[in-house]
Amino acid sequence: MNAFTYSYPTKVYFGEKTAEKHLPAELAKVGPNVLLAYGGGSIKRNGIYDELLCILKDAGNNQRQEVFAAAAFCAAARWASSSRCCACV
Repeated sequence: MNAFTYSYPTKVYFGEKTAEKHLPAELAKVGPNVLLAYGGGSIKRNGIYDELLCILKDAGNNQRQEVFAAAAFCAAARWASSSRCCACV
């Protein structure tokens, strides 16, 4: 494997409507493409998922279909991980 360096800086905002307040400025710094990684579904039950999709759509993120196409390709190729969180669906 080739040597490389990977940086994964993380900034976490807590509180009601903080995504609406801060995400557009963060997207302006890095671009509109975002990968949402979430677990058992509370992100959808509490409404933050829909809130994020609206913010991302307003920022010009329309890559959702490409992610679904990639997931379908992965599933069709029978690529899967031994870890449930990383398995293709």
